Amino acid sequence: MTGSVITAFVEGEPHDYTVQAIVEDTKVTGALELDRAEGMVASLETVQELFGNDQVSAILVSVSGGVRDTL
Repeated sequence: MTGSVITAFVEGEPHDYTVQAIVEDTKVTGALELDRAEGMVASLETVQELFGNDQVSAILVSVSGGVRDTL
């Protein structure tokens, strides 16, 4: 539910985040395997902080519409 606080664990360390929105599971949201649909979307800065690594550089974009009529 939006507004809920979730805890993400990286290398056994807890990190609390507030849910901003709920979206459908897709490869863009981190659901890279069909049998494991969990995922998370966060800003690049947040992910770099979470993993303690400023070399994380992948950014995925998902928009509604076609090639020429997207927002």
